[in-house]
Amino acid sequence: MPNWQRALMLFSDNAPDDVSWMLVGSTATRLHRVCVEPADVDILVHPDTAEEAVHRLVEALSRYAVDGPAVQDLEDFLSTHDQTMLAAGDWLFGRWMVDGCKVEVARIREPVDPLLLLETQGLFVWTLREVVEWRGRFLPVVPLEVQVATIVLRGQTARERSARSAMTERGFNQELLDRAMVARGLYPPRWHTGP
Repeated sequence: MPNWQRALMLFSDNAPDDVSWMLVGSTATRLHRVCVEPADVDILVHPDTAEEAVHRLVEALSRYAVDGPAVQDLEDFLSTHDQTMLAAGDWLFGRWMVDGCKVEVARIREPVDPLLLLETQGLFVWTLREVVEWRGRFLPVVPLEVQVATIVLRGQTARERSARSAMTERGFNQELLDRAMVARGLYPPRWHTGP
């Protein structure tokens, strides 16, 4: 079993039911049946979640904390026994290495237009959160259409081709995709499948 699957199983089996979270990034893309191999597990926590609740959520990863002191830079931060989360501006963030896989948990409170559809910012994406069945678990994930806008923005062409293929095969919500693309400053017509 790949490292990302073991890490996701550990987290999902131990995450408290009363904390709102969802998968984003490559793991969410994979759970939407797109042929990508995740390099990490990215977990987004609802922006209104209190810090204490975030800490309860990350308790599932506490045995993977490293000895301190913690690096206070977001890029290099690893969760320690003394400091599981780093507060950096609008972010509350934790990172663990679980069986060779990076697991990141973030609560992001950046102020954005409440109707803007972005993968990791604002509240609107939370109204569209989906639940996907994976290995007998029902996991909350960002909609693939929203994830694709991030993929295109980052210029991940191989991942974009895989996502386009999967979406063409199973169908997708064109309006949702267009809205996510526009929110990223991209032009949706290149993703239209009809006349």
